[in-house]
Amino acid sequence: MKKQARILALLLTVAMVFSFTACSHAASSQPTAAFASEDDLKIQTLVLVGTPYEIGRQYGEQAKALVTEIITKYETDGMTKLTDKQKSDAKEAFKNTCEKYAPYLPDQVKGLADGAGLNYQTVLMYNSRSYVNTASTEGCTTLLAVGTATNDGKVYLQKNRDAGRGDQIMVQVQPDTGYRYQGIMLPGSFSMAMGINEKGVAIGNNAVSTEDVSIQGFDNMLMHTVVLQQAGSAHEAAELIEKLPRMGGATYPIADKTEAVFLEASASATAEIWVTNDAVAHTNHFIHPDMLQYNKGTASKSSIDRLARATELLQHDMGLFNIHRFLAISEDRTGSEPNSWIDRAPGATVGTVSCGTFNCTDGIMWVQDGQPRETQEVIFNIANLKFYKLQKNNFVPLQSSMEAKGAVVKYNDSNPQNPVAEITKGTNTLKLPVNKNTAILNGKTTTFKGLTVFSEGKLFVPQEIVDMIK
Repeated sequence: MKKQARILALLLTVAMVFSFTACSHAASSQPTAAFASEDDLKIQTLVLVGTPYEIGRQYGEQAKALVTEIITKYETDGMTKLTDKQKSDAKEAFKNTCEKYAPYLPDQVKGLADGAGLNYQTVLMYNSRSYVNTASTEGCTTLLAVGTATNDGKVYLQKNRDAGRGDQIMVQVQPDTGYRYQGIMLPGSFSMAMGINEKGVAIGNNAVSTEDVSIQGFDNMLMHTVVLQQAGSAHEAAELIEKLPRMGGATYPIADKTEAVFLEASASATAEIWVTNDAVAHTNHFIHPDMLQYNKGTASKSSIDRLARATELLQHDMGLFNIHRFLAISEDRTGSEPNSWIDRAPGATVGTVSCGTFNCTDGIMWVQDGQPRETQEVIFNIANLKFYKLQKNNFVPLQSSMEAKGAVVKYNDSNPQNPVAEITKGTNTLKLPVNKNTAILNGKTTTFKGLTVFSEGKLFVPQEIVDMIK
């Protein structure tokens, strides 16, 4: 029993970075004891686990109503304006880019379409993001703070999302390959407005108006999803974006447990601004000397005003930043142009619809699903999948389910990085590598939907695994 308890503790430690939990607190300059659950989010929260197709299918099934609304609107208002050649070129370019850099994406899109009961070609076209104008260059402010700029030694990133529509969902994704991640995603697509992965890598973006664009590549927010699944550090994330084909202009704030950088990028050029012992803001125009030529015209008044106000706030608290002071910045309404900071100005086409604040050192994301001053922050920590979320995907606790059938469950940790659950009953032996989608029954290997995952100190598996033992 002591060995089994020790192994379970080891498995839980290994798996802590692979699953998620949520709670929340209200922003203030002082710690607060007020907490809320993820159910307090107005936006839907999805837990997606397994192979690319399964992740997509679960997404489509769980968010079917909203996904259907978005795709139907795109089909009637967006695709009808495109020629057959534009549609064909966009889908072909997307498939070619995925094949080289993210081969799992088409299967995710196929699963999404099937799960929501929608036409695959339409959903594929929407995910290509070609001719889909969703990024405003008149909104979004991002902040980075690192080193001596903070009083707790943490690395912080913040992004407020400004958009014309507030359609968004919160996702927690555990793929069968690559890093686990969570963030705010645009319904009907795998484009993510902001997020963080198990390595503490967080990312967002500010859209930048530029004439240096291309139909080839990923759009700004789909770039986030690719980075979160593939990059294990800020340096890896920056290198990946520099390598990936890009559709247009954006500045990406990127941070990990110890470092932070603003990466300015157009379709053909990039420049890095590393932040060291400082707190720095960015808005919707390039500021690196090598990128000034890629700005389309002069920076807008909104972009200039928000950058000035954000810089003023950061300088005021330099060296004092902790999570409470950083969260308070998102609620600022005292600038000379308060409407351009977080509020939707009268007659404006965009306004703040969400805000994400990240403690990259500890892997924590604070989500505000609406106007920051009017919305309580909900904390998502890379720690534990909620059991009731797993139940929705037909997961069951392995040990109690198997013991109820008269089987014996043991854990083999001879390889600590790849522990295996071993189940025996009579002459049958079933081996389940942890955090994998493979099962070995009497020496024969098969794959299954979903993964073996930890939640609240227990190993959970899809029901089909339990059914393998008679």
